[in-house]
Amino acid sequence: MSNKFEEVKDKILLSDYIRGAYSYKVSGKRLRFNKCPFCDGGDCADIFKKGKHEQFDCKQCGKKGSIIDFYGYENNIDAQTNEGKSQIVNELCNKFGIDNNTNSQEAKQKPSTELLQAQIKSIKQHEDKIKKYDFTDVVDRLHKQLLESPEGMKYFLDRGLSEDTIKRFKLGYEPKGMNEAFKDYPELQNKKIGDSHEKAECYQYFIPTFNDKGECTYILSRRNDILANQKIEEGKINYKVDDFRKLKTKNLTGVPTTIYNFDEVMKNDLIFICEGWCDTLSLENEGYKSVALNSVTGVDKFIDMIQEVEDYQSKTYVIALDNDKSGKEARQKLQDKLQKLKCRVKHLYPEGEGVKDINDMLLNDEKNLLYSIVKIEQEIQEENEKILTQNSCYSHLNSILNKFISNRNKKLLSTGYSKLDKALGGGLYNSLYVVGGISGLGKTSVVLNIVENLAKEEQDVLFISLEMSREELVAKSLSRFVRETVDKRLTPMDYPSQRDIQNGNFDIEAPYFQEGLINYAEASKRIFIKEANFNYNTELIREDIIKHKALRGKAPVVVVDYLQVLPCLKDYGDDKKNIDFNITELKRISREFDTPVIVISSIGRQYYKKPIDFEAFKSSGNIEFTADVVIGLQYSFMADIGNKSDNEIQTMYQEAKARYPREIQTVILKNRNGSIGEYTNFKYEPKYNYFKEV
Repeated sequence: MSNKFEEVKDKILLSDYIRGAYSYKVSGKRLRFNKCPFCDGGDCADIFKKGKHEQFDCKQCGKKGSIIDFYGYENNIDAQTNEGKSQIVNELCNKFGIDNNTNSQEAKQKPSTELLQAQIKSIKQHEDKIKKYDFTDVVDRLHKQLLESPEGMKYFLDRGLSEDTIKRFKLGYEPKGMNEAFKDYPELQNKKIGDSHEKAECYQYFIPTFNDKGECTYILSRRNDILANQKIEEGKINYKVDDFRKLKTKNLTGVPTTIYNFDEVMKNDLIFICEGWCDTLSLENEGYKSVALNSVTGVDKFIDMIQEVEDYQSKTYVIALDNDKSGKEARQKLQDKLQKLKCRVKHLYPEGEGVKDINDMLLNDEKNLLYSIVKIEQEIQEENEKILTQNSCYSHLNSILNKFISNRNKKLLSTGYSKLDKALGGGLYNSLYVVGGISGLGKTSVVLNIVENLAKEEQDVLFISLEMSREELVAKSLSRFVRETVDKRLTPMDYPSQRDIQNGNFDIEAPYFQEGLINYAEASKRIFIKEANFNYNTELIREDIIKHKALRGKAPVVVVDYLQVLPCLKDYGDDKKNIDFNITELKRISREFDTPVIVISSIGRQYYKKPIDFEAFKSSGNIEFTADVVIGLQYSFMADIGNKSDNEIQTMYQEAKARYPREIQTVILKNRNGSIGEYTNFKYEPKYNYFKEV
């Protein structure tokens, strides 16, 4: 059943299942229900991609999970029990024509469905066909009526807004209410407007929202509270008093909502975030750029929208939400999300007796409001100056000079190969090294030889193996050490190979083996092999280095074998993006701990019979730009193939592969510490994992 369970999640997209059954909208990389299917709450339930599958999550009722869980909630089936899960899987298989035979080879061979991004694209194409409103004419009419109405102007002026602000944001007024305001849009009548003309008439004030083209795409309506209370007392509105009093503003059904004043404000470096339109206009009235979430439920929408802005992380966000319980909760949520995105966050708190929001603060104590804002600006300026000072060369000059002086007698780490050291600019620097080559050239063996040479010079090495066991690696090393110390009277066939050692086919009492064992045992004290599983990532590498440094007093040289199988801390669902992330993090680790990091990398198969170059690494991620040194391995004949034909190269390749020992060379493709294009030639005996410089 577990296989069928996973197959259903692979083959049935939640976004496909809900299409046509529920109303929703696209919000960034998410789908958002207009109303939660389970609690009927507005703007609180999302569908998003998590890992391989789509998930839903309602912030209000707490219901969440996969397509299995959604179907269970919908049909009152307990998806947490095996019986319930089995029932759901069977019903979904029947609905979507999936073979419910868990042994069906045909089912196993079916490709997985498209992921969320493709679905969003399709949904956006569908939504393009939906009528997009342009209320510009309506705004012009309502704004003109406002300027001509002392009663209408009084409402906004009493909120502390200047006539200039009223004109700049083209606020509007219609004494006959919403139905009259939208008389040219009959499809909008009596929806969110209300179930009665009396009720709709109460919404007389209008706050338009403009896009970056200056078009009005949305209008928020504000109730005339005096008129509403009058109609309630007169019994003209057959509606619960408490419920009606909560509906101070109204949105239009079928018209996409947005964050108020978003497009204009995001052009600035300092952005104030308010809860309601009046708070936003209060700050705009004082000369500060502000947006309105329109409600506390607008936090997620705002976070989605800012990520579409190229330089959103360079801005400072000042949270100025209301001082009530919901406002405080939304403030914390917004702060957490912004900080997670690595944005700078400040707070403007509504202060004063009886002050609930920024508009109250403007009306009660404008000077205190301005003082609080100026204080925030000063904090930002001080932080910016501190950052500039921290990054200035002058502030670091003494420490840099001291480091230069301490490096005077510092010896670079030797690879154990003099010609390779020379090609690298003297040895190993505290940099990121990437070693790549085709299969059969001994990538792991040559790096392991270098590790052993480092250990001989009393340098600790942390070898992170994602492919081979500790036993395999030790057998490799032992075969090499025995090969180096073996009695010259013996023929190569008498040396115990890696496989011989693993299988126990060697004479442990033989003098040559004892000598090799003693030498390896001494080196092995400084070689630390981490058998990493497929949950091991760069953050765990960092933790292991910290532990090692705490115990040994110095960070080890780090080796990763190999890059393409190193799990990504943040799974992007794309191999190249995952590798890009990992190679960047490994570079940071090298800098953070001031130690060499050596990464083994595979390359494309097309380079099996052609000279290695940077192109070989491009499919493997951002290696070319991130690594300090890139070393390619190839058969030595590759340096001299010239204009030889494919058939000639094929013959040379087969001969080189069959030759023993193999003739291998390293090629320096990138080197921040020295020259590039340098070759170092080796004899490689794969049977004994033995590299010898020639």
